[in-house]
Amino acid sequence: MAKEPKIKPIKPLVLDIDLESHGAFSALFRRFGFGSEELSVDMLRQLLSHERARMIHVIRTQKPGSIYFLAKALGRDFKAVKKDILLLKKFNVVDLEEAKYKARKKLKPVLKITGLQVNLNF
Repeated sequence: MAKEPKIKPIKPLVLDIDLESHGAFSALFRRFGFGSEELSVDMLRQLLSHERARMIHVIRTQKPGSIYFLAKALGRDFKAVKKDILLLKKFNVVDLEEAKYKARKKLKPVLKITGLQVNLNF
């Protein structure tokens, strides 16, 4: 009997935001490695954009073998998709697995989470 491959458990990404404390969004973004020059409330809105939600859905359902194939499945420009993937990677939503294809290496996007939960504490 063959051994089953070990699968890393994935969990929902939970963001707790306390709106009473000063600089709550700043602390959240600093925790994810964004410098003070990049901080804005727009970053959270960008994470939750329609295009990125579509991208996450395609990664989950179609499991594209590379960023190139993801861009083709979405009907979007490769450069724009790569930029979005790098932002999702920074937020720990996706990971990029390196794989070889002939003499080239490719980066396969893989989901690291099962969902996204944002808690706003007033």
